[in-house]
Amino acid sequence: MPIGITWNLDPVAASRVSRMSMVRQRNVFVSISLKIRVRVRFRTARKVDPAAKLYLNEYNNESGAKGDAFYNLAKELVKSGVPIDGVGIQGHYILGSVPTTLQKRMKALGDLGLDVAITELDIRIANPTTEAKLQQQAKDFEDVTKACLAVSKCVGITSSTFTDKYSWVPTTFEGFDNANPWNKNLEKKPAYHAISKAISSIDKRMRDQLEYVDLQNVELMRLDAWLSYVGRTDEISNGPHHLLESTPALVQLLMDEFEVDFQNTDLSAEEGGLQDIQVLAANVMDFLTDEELNEAEQLYVLVAFLRAVKVAQCLQAGPNTVEVLEILRRDIQAHLV
Repeated sequence: MPIGITWNLDPVAASRVSRMSMVRQRNVFVSISLKIRVRVRFRTARKVDPAAKLYLNEYNNESGAKGDAFYNLAKELVKSGVPIDGVGIQGHYILGSVPTTLQKRMKALGDLGLDVAITELDIRIANPTTEAKLQQQAKDFEDVTKACLAVSKCVGITSSTFTDKYSWVPTTFEGFDNANPWNKNLEKKPAYHAISKAISSIDKRMRDQLEYVDLQNVELMRLDAWLSYVGRTDEISNGPHHLLESTPALVQLLMDEFEVDFQNTDLSAEEGGLQDIQVLAANVMDFLTDEELNEAEQLYVLVAFLRAVKVAQCLQAGPNTVEVLEILRRDIQAHLV
């Protein structure tokens, strides 16, 4: 079970929150020492249970001044080497008011190297509950689920209570109820089916991604086969201009978009080759980022680009068979063939 280290106090404990607010007004030392106390608690928790997952957990931290303060604290903890594994966004929302900044905030927190979780999700409805409100609640739950699924570092969603029968909402927020995916009769509400729908859409995207990977593998094999053909035949003596007319699109893109100096790009396993590969990869990755590909797709396309470079190198070697063989030898060393 993950251990949650809470930066502020749980909103459920309303009286504690009220007392804490009074203390803050009377004693500025509380806010000054906050960061120190958080660090101490994380380090103590790590010593007590080294295997535990330590989270900084809070509510209403998706945006605004509080959200920025939460992000800055998490960033400072990471930078200071404090043993923090993740952050929690509690997710206590009112119908129709899921923050539009939720996904962006989770992405920013994940970019710090932290896991992100929705830890206490519920979406409360003002009485009376109608079918239209249940449909809006379903959309809200679906939006939160999609936001989590869209962020690679979002590790999951936990509801505050799975059923309205045992919900904390009616006794805490007067005039509100029915905040969970199951109703008081333990029946699945539209919210449950919306969550399931969002998860199923990810399954489809994964299938599409696998199909994309298969297509990339075919393209990579075609590049390798084409390269081997060029390297083994006398057709290379016709010069690069003749063969460039039939080059794969990747080669042409490298020439047109990146102005790659194929002849002087070293793809060997030597130090110079590694540097050239890094420079080329950086340029290509910038391009791929603009295309909004995920990490797996970027990796496959990047490998295809590198292989396209060696194809073009062989073409530009022209009739110099010795140079072609040298290019192939270096590429074999780098395990790119």
